Amino acid sequence: MLFLSPRETKQWAGLGAEILAGRALEPHVFDGEIRSNLRPVFAYFAGALLAARGQEQRAVA
Repeated sequence: MLFLSPRETKQWAGLGAEILAGRALEPHVFDGEIRSNLRPVFAYFAGALLAARGQEQRAVA
């Protein structure tokens, strides 16, 4: 099982805020900032975050 470091936890929160604000259209925009083995997890995180905030169409994308 993989866990995020405290730095990554803060980073993901910030990136999630950028996604919610519409400054990033797709999670792959952040590929250079996310550990390569966590990219699919980040995409799921971003989709779940968007869906939870009522942005279902963006979540599916």
